[in-house]
Amino acid sequence: MKQNVPYKPKSFDLSGLNGISDQTIKMHLKLYEGYVKGTNELTEKISELLKKGEVNQENMPAYSEMKRRLGYE
Repeated sequence: MKQNVPYKPKSFDLSGLNGISDQTIKMHLKLYEGYVKGTNELTEKISELLKKGEVNQENMPAYSEMKRRLGYE
């Protein structure tokens, strides 16, 4: 089974752009960091279920929801 390597948020220096404030950019980058964190958490949980062979009839709804959420993150 392939080892999952966590994503790391990239750094961006976008200050001083026309049409968007530095505060708004900062808020968007915080959201981005949250999506990276969420992706890593979901990927880890999915990997654990698969590794343990726990994707069965009982756990399928939870697994499906994690996969759906991963697409959002």
